[in-house]
Amino acid sequence: MISDRPAWQMVLLGFGTLSLSALSLKGATSLAWFWLIWTIAFLVGILMGQDQKIRAVCLNFGVVTGMLAGAETYFAHIEPPAPVVSDGYYVPDDILGYAPAKNFRARATKRVGDRLVYDVTYSTDPSGLRISPPGSSTVDGSLLFFGCSFTYGEGLPDSETMPFQVGMLSGKRYRIFNFAFHGYGPHQMLAGVESGLVGRIVNVFPKHAIYSAIPAHVWRAVGKVPFGHHSPRYVLSPDGRITRAGDFTTRQSFSERSWFEKELRKSAVYRKLENRDPPVTAADLSLYFAIVRRSQELLTTEYPGLRFDVILWPDFVPVERPVYDSMKAEFIKLGIPVHLVTDILPDYNANPEKYMIDPADGHPNALANRILAEYILSRIASNHPGVHDRAAH
Repeated sequence: MISDRPAWQMVLLGFGTLSLSALSLKGATSLAWFWLIWTIAFLVGILMGQDQKIRAVCLNFGVVTGMLAGAETYFAHIEPPAPVVSDGYYVPDDILGYAPAKNFRARATKRVGDRLVYDVTYSTDPSGLRISPPGSSTVDGSLLFFGCSFTYGEGLPDSETMPFQVGMLSGKRYRIFNFAFHGYGPHQMLAGVESGLVGRIVNVFPKHAIYSAIPAHVWRAVGKVPFGHHSPRYVLSPDGRITRAGDFTTRQSFSERSWFEKELRKSAVYRKLENRDPPVTAADLSLYFAIVRRSQELLTTEYPGLRFDVILWPDFVPVERPVYDSMKAEFIKLGIPVHLVTDILPDYNANPEKYMIDPADGHPNALANRILAEYILSRIASNHPGVHDRAAH
């Protein structure tokens, strides 16, 4: 019986390790503790094991789990911090995939270590749009804004968003509709227009629609991002017609639709691998431009005389550079006026951080939005030609 005792100890060790690791998965938001528990267990196994082969196995597995624990700790440390937003802010939406709650005030905070990057409130109106200044009694039409967090105003109070500043700087002569939201792309713009959602909200005839584009929108529009699985999915037929084909959940594997994916996302290593930008193909670009062009066609058909313009932000990582160049060239080819942020914001290329919320957050700050708002009113809303004739150079 004495000789059997180490075997029973190993069984108890294994049972205890499984229990502790299961508890760590249930309560922890990181897998570092999970791998650390197994590393300790394998080290104990080396000390307890009398068989040389068992000790060798424990040593090898202990090295692997120790490396995984270290990797989890490292990548979690260098991972950009995610903002913390009030519960109930994001709600499911049958048309757009997800949207902000209506008539809602959400507090959003972001920290980098102990440093506070921002602490702001996002306010939405009865339609679920970020609030804008009310039009004056002599309102001269409306302006429609589409885009992502850059247009929505992530990290900024309501009054410092670009659409809000356009309304204020215009003397409130335009009614402002901000259809942008965090993580959106042109597929939400098209879904909102073709479904009639935009038409039901807009109650003042629009003169201009302005879509703020970033290279990352190409990845989003074709579903090559780790979020927005319920976002509208579009397909391009050989004859050039663009049609909606449900959402991106139909392209997910079993693991991505189950609890397993939730557990995987606790891993900083997994998130690092998942967030790598997969290559953009020529077919992806064709689909992206078809979505934007169809949005323009529907808007100008529904609102005769409306002008559709694109404000194009530059690439932020090297993989986006060729996509950015393709966007500049193709918008010109399609005849869609495109206005380059690098031409609008003075010395942007030399000092981009001047126009960011924070060095740790590349979203535009109030200064950038004010200059963009002034440009929109002087060069777009006044019907002056844009900079698309210079964009090819």
